[in-house]
Formats: sequence, structure tokens, C-alpha cells
Amino acid sequence: MSDPILVYCLDDLAPVRLAARELARCLRAMTGRTVTVRAAKHFNPSRASIYLGLPTHFRRKIGAEVCAERRWDDALLVRSVGKALLLTGSNPRSVLFAAYRWLEALGARWVRPGKDGEFLPALDALRLDGWLIHETAANRHRGVCIEGACALEHVLALVEWMPKLRMNAYMLQFRAAAAFWRRWYERGDLGVKDARRLSLEECAALDDRVIAALRERGLLVHRVGHGWTCEAVGNHGSGWDVDAPAPDAIRPLLAEVNGVRDWADGIPINTELCYSNPEARRRFVDEVLRYARAHPEVDVLHIWASDGTNNHCECADCAALEPSDWYVTLLNEISPKLAEAAPHMRLVGLCYSNTMWPPTTVPPAGLGDSLIFMFAPIARCYAHGILDPRCAEKPVLAPWPRNRVQRPRANADYAAMLRAWQHYLPAGTDAFVFDYHFWWSVAKDLLSTDFARVLHDDVRQYHDAGVNGMLACQTQRNTFPTGLPQAALAAYLWSAAATPEAVEADYLAAAFGPDAALACEFLRAFAAATGARGHGNTYWRHLPKRRVRAVRRVLRAFLPRLRAALAAAEHPVWKRSLKLLLVFVQYQQKLWRAFAARANGNPQAAAFIQETITFLQRGEKQLHPWMDTPYYVRILRDELLPDWAAADARVAAGV
Repeated sequence: MSDPILVYCLDDLAPVRLAARELARCLRAMTGRTVTVRAAKHFNPSRASIYLGLPTHFRRKIGAEVCAERRWDDALLVRSVGKALLLTGSNPRSVLFAAYRWLEALGARWVRPGKDGEFLPALDALRLDGWLIHETAANRHRGVCIEGACALEHVLALVEWMPKLRMNAYMLQFRAAAAFWRRWYERGDLGVKDARRLSLEECAALDDRVIAALRERGLLVHRVGHGWTCEAVGNHGSGWDVDAPAPDAIRPLLAEVNGVRDWADGIPINTELCYSNPEARRRFVDEVLRYARAHPEVDVLHIWASDGTNNHCECADCAALEPSDWYVTLLNEISPKLAEAAPHMRLVGLCYSNTMWPPTTVPPAGLGDSLIFMFAPIARCYAHGILDPRCAEKPVLAPWPRNRVQRPRANADYAAMLRAWQHYLPAGTDAFVFDYHFWWSVAKDLLSTDFARVLHDDVRQYHDAGVNGMLACQTQRNTFPTGLPQAALAAYLWSAAATPEAVEADYLAAAFGPDAALACEFLRAFAAATGARGHGNTYWRHLPKRRVRAVRRVLRAFLPRLRAALAAAEHPVWKRSLKLLLVFVQYQQKLWRAFAARANGNPQAAAFIQETITFLQRGEKQLHPWMDTPYYVRILRDELLPDWAAADARVAAGV
């Protein structure tokens, strides 16, 4: 019988302890041997064991080659020394990264969240000698922001997956992420028990469960974002709910738009304040400081204005400065006070919507090193990289008058805004992009845009432009039909050497095993047949007959091949991957039947879209861990169905 594998934990820190447990769990499965985890005070290279801990435990033995300890920047080291193997990193989460990175080198892979996404190969032998893996993250910020309809199990599964991909940060939006929890738990069509509206306290308790999971892994906690404006006047900004008219007592503090001071379109969270009013700014600042003192778990506090557009105050005093000037005035007032109230906390300032262009008057005088600049190019094009010169429209947008904002579509306009902000901010200001690849666009995509390759272009181009990573605003379930794009994003953010070809080959081999070539052939054939879209908002409306015929031929050809592959698949990971791809093909067959009807003037096109919606809804109980079905349904129901139903009615009437 083989000797047990000994894993020594040199730090009593949650991420290091978790790294030891995960090593033990995976090595037991891969080797069939007993794995024992023990605490130790010192690294002993004469012992044939595995040691995990922060770099201070190893410097005496191996000196300067150990990672420097840093809170914000991640690096890992896996190294054989004497008979022992050490795993360390620049901070506790990086020790966990090192554990997963070594398991990856042994052949382990995690192709999607959950147990059926974990591939652990059998090992005949385990060697602790000859190892040297020393990696530093190419980008500081590698995170995910909550969106979509979320059950706790969905978010926890994603959080558990993130360190396996070396993602390091997670954001819970608003004071409580109620909007996203409620989208799931208020629905009865999935058999959710006791479907009802959750209280803010219940939503906050769900947030706490997520934060506990983040803390166990040492992942950075981002919180809040929108909501400060209404919280400052006593309204809890937990989502985009329409509320009763604003109380008279707070109306003087709200933005005056078209001569009226009230909630913007009835939605408190979309409402700006009258920023020339010192009392409005004082309340905003005090609310931020009160929250910061009460929430020491937060590493990065997002200080965003409202989530509305064209809603800035038009009173004479506010009109003296541009919206971005008033926004930076707030940040200047908050930053030094936040540094006193919560010195460990950094703040995020946002380039978005009303503040796409930088200030013209107010300097960033009060913003210290605690500022992280966040660029949010909502409504951008995802058929091209963010700096692709081919993605341009004329006329090029310029700074717009107050409350005349136009969201640009072309990436060249967003690139100009990014450069303008960077010119305004002090050189070297930390920055990341808040981008939306996996929000609406992934459901609209139909694989017509190769997201794995667009993400490669985006990550590289952002980095070249001085943007140090990405926080992905996304639905939490994005591995339908595969997790390749999500895994690719993590790979590109971590390593500058990662290429689309290598990432695709590695992922498909793990996800599909002996059928990797079949999966690759299908994905490429389907993407080629659908054709590259110009922009998601126009893709649906311009489908020539020849394209529809080509896509339907691909779907018909691959359906029996995928069924045969599934019948022969042996590993649970491969089975699940093939099942998801097979369901995707069935879904697309129904959808492209509708496209064919539309292209041929068949008045049943809208009815076929409704059949597609029904197919997705009926399959949601099986698909929900990997696919945020309501988003797909909303696009079909809200963007296609009304126009198509009207067109079908005209065809049927002979008009």
C-alpha cells in the first residue's frame, strides 16, 4: 500500500486552509491514496511532503525567488525544494491559486461551475520533484459582477469556480443585491418553494452568504455601485422599482428636470440629486461614510451616481458645471474622508452614461491613490475589439449638451472617451473596464460572434490602453452551450501569452474528451454559417435566405453525430458537455425554423418564436445551472415577437 501524501498548512488563514483541503480532496480522487492535512510551523525541505503558506515561510530556504507579498496583485509559485514541494503566492488567495494551478499541471480541469464540471484524471504516480511554476497575473483586476436571475446556489457555484480560473474579485451590486435574488425567488414556474417577494433583510442575508464564500477564498469584495443618490434622501435603492412620488420634504434635494423635482421616471435609483445644493452633497457623502464604517468586509467601494440618463439637474446653479464636474466634486469630497473612515478600502469612480466625457472645470484634486477609475462602455459593439479601427461611425460623437446624451454604438467613440478620461486623470491612475460581454449580448449572440476571440482582442487592447483588467457585468450562468468564452476571459486576464487557439484546444479537450474535435467542428461550422453580425441590435432583422438555409443544414448534419457521441460518452463531464451542446442544437433548430418562416414570408414565424420560448421554458429546470433562461426568453419575447407578430398579421391579411 502506498504511503500517505502529507499536506502541511503553514498559515491559519481561511484561503490557505481551503487550498490544503482542496489539494487533499483532488489528490485522493486522482491517486487513490490517503492524503492527510496537518498544521506545521516551519518548512522542512528534507520531508517528502507538500507545504502551503505565504512567502515568509520559505524565504529563509530559497530567498528572493519567493513571491513578494502584495494585497492587490496576484502571483503564484509552485517549486520543488529538496524532497518537498512548496506552493505559495503573493497573498492568501494566490496560495489557493497555486494549489489549483498545480492540480491543473497534473491534468485537472474545471470546465464549468459545479461538480459535473470537474475533470480529475487518474494518476499512476505523483512526483514532488522537478516542479517550477512561477506566474504573475497580467492584469490586476479579474472579476465578476452579479446580474441576472440568481439563486444562492448559482452564485456560490460561480464563486467556487472563480479561483480555479484565477479570477480574484466579485461585486454585489446595491446595498443589498435584492433585484437579482428576487428575479429568481419570486418566480413560481420553476417549482421554487414559497415563491414570494424577499425582504431586504432576507436579501442581505443571501449577500452575507456570498461574502462568507468570498472571504473563505480571499477574493476581493466589491460592493454597491448605483443607489447612493436615493439612499442619501432616505429611499433604499435595492433595484429599479417604480415608487410613489417623492415626499415633498426631499424634493429640493432632487434634480430638477423639465421644471420638475421628482424621481426620474418614477424610479428612485435612476434619480440624480441637485448637486449644487450643499445639503444634497453632504447627505451623499455622509451616506457613503456611514456604509463604509458599517461594512469592513468591503475591499472596493463603488461610488456611482444614478443608473439613469439625461436626468441631471437643470437648475441655474447646477447648470454652471457639467455633470462630470459635479460627479468628481463628490468624489473629491468623499475620498479623503473615506481614507480616514476605512483606510483599507479603495473607491471606484465611474465613466458611464451621463459621465462618459470627463470634467471640463473641476480638477481631481481630492482623489488620492485610493481611486480606481472604471470605464463602462455599455451599448458598445461586440463584433469587434474595443480599439478595432474598423468599428467606427460618422459623425464621431463629441461631448453632448446637458441631458442630450446619446449612447454611442461604435467602439471608436468609446475609445475616444476612454482616452479623454485618461488625459484628465493623474498619470498612473489604476483602472479597469466594467464590460458586458456576458450580459445581454451573450444571449443575442447565437455564436455569430466568436466571443472567445473578441475577448482576447478586448483584454489585450484594454491592457495596451492602460486599463488593468476587467470586472464582467454578467448573468451568473454563462456556460451554455459551453463555458469556453467564460474560461477564455479568465485565461486572457491571467496570462498575456494565452491565445484563442490554445485556450480553445485545452478547454474542448477537457470538456468533451474524445469528442473534442466534433465539438470544435460544430462550433466553427455553426459560427461560420450564422455569419459575423454588425451589431446585436440589427442581427435579427437581416437574415438572407441563403444564410438561413446554411445554418439549418449545419444543425441537421450535427444532430445525429452529437446524439451518437453522447450515447458513447464515458466520463460525466463529457456527458454533460455533450448534453448541453445537444440541447443547444435543438433550441437553435426551433429558432431557425422561425427565421426560415420569416425569410420566406410565412405568417407562422411569430408562432414558431413562441414555440422556441416554450421549449426554453420547459427545459429550464434542467438547464438553470448553466443558462439564465429568462434573458434568452426576454430577447425573443420583447425584441422579436412584437415585430414579427405584426408582420405575420400583415402577410396573412395580404397587405
